[in-house]
Amino acid sequence: MTKNLYVSGCSHVQGHGFPDNSIGSRHSMFAWPAIIERDMDCNVINHSYAGNSTDMVIKDFVNYPEKNKLDAIIILFPYHHRFVVKDQNGIPENFWPDRIDYFKSHRRYHKALNYYLTWLKDDTTTENHFVSQIALVEFLAKKHKVPFWFGVTTDDDKVLVEKHLGVKRVFDWCGWCQHYKYNKLPDQSHYDGKAHQNFSGKMKKWLLSQGFENRS
Repeated sequence: MTKNLYVSGCSHVQGHGFPDNSIGSRHSMFAWPAIIERDMDCNVINHSYAGNSTDMVIKDFVNYPEKNKLDAIIILFPYHHRFVVKDQNGIPENFWPDRIDYFKSHRRYHKALNYYLTWLKDDTTTENHFVSQIALVEFLAKKHKVPFWFGVTTDDDKVLVEKHLGVKRVFDWCGWCQHYKYNKLPDQSHYDGKAHQNFSGKMKKWLLSQGFENRS
């Protein structure tokens, strides 16, 4: 029986910057989820996309209707300061502080952004929100008895999670890539095929340690 692996995250999971995904519009065949899918002959349910937020990661996972059919979950959580706002038409979209000027220039300065500027500039709010979201996925994974592995994107988020969730040695993607001196892709924001290949090996070892191939 084909095993089901659920993965999620942002552009570092989607494979933004590779030749087949230069503008972040699709899942790259060179990114680690695709490598795992080929090497382990499993079905990867990939909910990652460029610019993703933890809010959307949670929304996608909570709304996924077949959690009880999953054999493992791997999530690289996006940057903690990204979250969802609703625009003036009530449509949800991902937002992060670097986009303030973009929103202003496109006259999309609406109530949700005003709320951000008024209340969320204190980073403690977004930090607490981020940690609680990770805890929620962990709870749901345990409820459905599905092995769950998670990492974060930066050193700052690693420190944050270790402090608040009491977890030791949290994996952070950018720190790991920098430690092993992986090269960046031409867009200078994402890491190359060697990083994805080696990370896929790391995840395959974890999957095997969880009895992934033998789950019924």
